[in-house]
Amino acid sequence: MTSRQISRLGMGLWLMGCLLGAGLAAADAALLGDWPLRDGEGTQALNRAAPTRHGTIKGDAQWMKGDFGSALYFGGGDGQVEIPHDAAMAGAEGLTFEAWVALQSKGRTAPIVGKGGQAYASKHVQLFLGSTGTLWQFSVSDGKRPLAISAGKAELGTWVHLVGTWEQSTSTVRIYKNGIKAAQRKGTVGDFATKEPLLIGGQKQHIAGLIGDVKVYARALTEEEVAASFKSGKELPRGKPADVFAERTKGDLVFETVEEIACGGIYPGHVQGLDMDEEHIYWSFTTTLVKTDRKGSVQKAVKVPYHHGGITVVDGKLFAAHMPGRRVKVYKTDDLSFVRDYEVPEVGGFPGGMEHHEGDFYIAEGTRDSSFPHVYRYDADFKHVKTYTIPLPLHIGIQTIGRANGFWWLGMYDPAHPTVKLDDEFKVLGTRHDLPTAYGVREWAEDTMVTGVSGGKKGAYTGKAMVRKLVRE
Repeated sequence: MTSRQISRLGMGLWLMGCLLGAGLAAADAALLGDWPLRDGEGTQALNRAAPTRHGTIKGDAQWMKGDFGSALYFGGGDGQVEIPHDAAMAGAEGLTFEAWVALQSKGRTAPIVGKGGQAYASKHVQLFLGSTGTLWQFSVSDGKRPLAISAGKAELGTWVHLVGTWEQSTSTVRIYKNGIKAAQRKGTVGDFATKEPLLIGGQKQHIAGLIGDVKVYARALTEEEVAASFKSGKELPRGKPADVFAERTKGDLVFETVEEIACGGIYPGHVQGLDMDEEHIYWSFTTTLVKTDRKGSVQKAVKVPYHHGGITVVDGKLFAAHMPGRRVKVYKTDDLSFVRDYEVPEVGGFPGGMEHHEGDFYIAEGTRDSSFPHVYRYDADFKHVKTYTIPLPLHIGIQTIGRANGFWWLGMYDPAHPTVKLDDEFKVLGTRHDLPTAYGVREWAEDTMVTGVSGGKKGAYTGKAMVRKLVRE
């Protein structure tokens, strides 16, 4: 058999697979793309509707395999599938975006599948997780007038079938959830076509969970067609999201709380960070520094200027990140008296967390937005050595930083990334939702870390240190 014949045979088999696998959808001329996202390997997401416009898998999106088969997992960091622009979408009589989604966590407004800008005030069409990650939504916008609707509350840990349609003749958008129409809305909207790529899983912000069986049509599916697609999609092997998420976190460090240490006293500001020496725990309460024994009994408390953030203790001195202004303030550990301060002008946002490791200081950056924050490395005299970029759009940046069990840990107020584990070069290894560290994280002893907890209410805050023992790796 010649190479040409082999090529023709391969193409014939490929087309047959499309027809068998996609069923009626493959015969629909308006079907522009069908990406099952169950390929299981490689950096391509194959388009089952045509031998073109395959997707490129980027960032922290990765294939997961197990008893559930294969699935594409999005880690909530920078994972996405990028698909080249299709001119057929422009001027179509309508559009349909369809996907199966299983969320691992909320906390972010992020496209499930979409084109154009992520903000309402930009041209786009997208099926997305909206309202800071709490609602399923569909929207079209000409950059001036968005036409958006919701299918209600976004669930965690379960597969949900979502379909958003735009019908040009009636200027109507509809959204369906699990085969049932959840909402529809008519409105005036201008041209929303863009030449930007189609994105699955995120744009500026990203989905944390699973996405599968993404389809795009150049027409609006009917209610009956959506119901039929949901029914047939339920029969496909997807596996339980919990099994996939468990496979994703296999090998993670697992801790159990073995002790709670309550800091004595009530303070005007909440806990910002903590650190220890051999006999004491030191606490930063925004406008108060507190020294206790290792059982939490207060030995010294001093008022300090607003806003003291994370702290680190080195050779009888306590170093505190301070804002406003980019400074590090230094205190004696014996009586918490002020010694001096250092300027750290390299910090782009404001100094958040602090840590000392192998002779150098590390300052984690807080931000006023969801831009990529940084960690700044300084020598013993606070001369800038290096800047590390953390490729996650974190809500108001990083609050705490610490070393424990051979890894770097960053703590955030960000619900999508409450705790991030990193290697020695600050490469992101994963997000932890079961290990809150936004109020401090430190190594307590071998195979043991301590994390801070802030309690109370405005103007009357308390603090705890949770001692967590490594029980499985």
